[in-house]
Amino acid sequence: MNEGESRNQLLIELAALRKRNAELERAASELICSKKQWEETFDSINEAITVHDREFNFLCANKAAEKMVGLPFAELSGKKCYQLFHDADSPPDDCPCFQLFKTGTASTIERFEPHLNKYIEIKALPLFDQNGQIIKVVHVVRDMTDRKRIEDKLKESEEKYRSMVETTDDSIYIVDKDSRYLFVNRKHQSRLGLSDGSYIGKTYGDYHTSKQTKWFTEKIQKVFETGEAYQYEHLSSRDNNYFLLTLSPVRSGNEGIFAVSTISKNITEFKNMQDKLRLLSITDDLTGLYNRRGFFSLAEHQLKIAARMRKGLFLFYVDIDNLKQVNDKFGHLEGDQLIIKAANILKDSFRNSDIIARIGGDEFVIFPVDAEEGNPAVILTRLKNKIDRMNEEITQKYPISLSIGQAYYDPSMPYSIEELLNRADMSMYEQKTSKNDRC
Repeated sequence: MNEGESRNQLLIELAALRKRNAELERAASELICSKKQWEETFDSINEAITVHDREFNFLCANKAAEKMVGLPFAELSGKKCYQLFHDADSPPDDCPCFQLFKTGTASTIERFEPHLNKYIEIKALPLFDQNGQIIKVVHVVRDMTDRKRIEDKLKESEEKYRSMVETTDDSIYIVDKDSRYLFVNRKHQSRLGLSDGSYIGKTYGDYHTSKQTKWFTEKIQKVFETGEAYQYEHLSSRDNNYFLLTLSPVRSGNEGIFAVSTISKNITEFKNMQDKLRLLSITDDLTGLYNRRGFFSLAEHQLKIAARMRKGLFLFYVDIDNLKQVNDKFGHLEGDQLIIKAANILKDSFRNSDIIARIGGDEFVIFPVDAEEGNPAVILTRLKNKIDRMNEEITQKYPISLSIGQAYYDPSMPYSIEELLNRADMSMYEQKTSKNDRC
């Protein structure tokens, strides 16, 4: 080979070497980028991840692990996994890493770790060599504290609800469209003479007459059709007691109504008291409502029940606006008609079981039975709508206007019916004054 050929050969080999170097540099660059991307992905994982050898020594960890154990990467070197997550001098028997080397299978535990002040889930996963031997362990540690707190609250809420349902003196039961029992509380099981759970698979008709079953079936079908709750007074032929039945729809997400719940409250005592009060001439002649004597007798009884059951109640005080002007301008007969119209509005706005009374010339009080703290706004809105509707539909010489006050009976700070009435009266007077100021 002459000198020219030798030189050309060297140039070819040099070019090949440069190409190979370029390929190696590109491969090294790709490897560096890949490693960087892997590290970024590793550190972006929310769960704490650590890797340990067969002697439980720490090898590597992501940022979430450093944050969980409260140590930077440099201080983790030489630490054992059971020191980091269990604050122990040796691996506990339930340590997932220990169990993995012992059994050869992955394992998981959940428990509260005081030194971390967290409820954690630890999962141990194996890393194998070419011969299928476990050489390293990956710990995936998840902070379950928030979930556990929510679960505990839900459990506590469920237990309170179940305790309330099972200890209440009301019968509570749930039926499906076929009147088949889905749930019956202890009170109602006792009324039906059932042992615990023996109602499963049974229907309402299995424990009631055909007439009672027909009545009940019609009522629950109405709930399924309208999606609204209803209340009915019901005389039980089983024990001749009166009950106030509240039928409400039970929904499940997007599936709509799948059942109807029934709360059956024994109102026999209340009904008997109503009968006794009627014998005491408790009715207002003009309106057919209770008079002042009737109101105080019935309200005192209701207040005692509320105090005994530690139950809050609302009282409403209603005054007819401008009755004197109507009497002066149109005569007392027209004034009486205004009083009757106001009484009819109140009758239409409240339930038959509520205490509605006329205690003065143009003054009324209403004591709703079992009205809870969330109900007053709904009641007042319904009352206002009734007034507006009557003013729109009936042609008359003057609009009907009522001033309404309210007072709340708090069983933790009880006071007399007179004091409750005074508080409601003051609330009503403030509203009437506000109306006059706007005029």
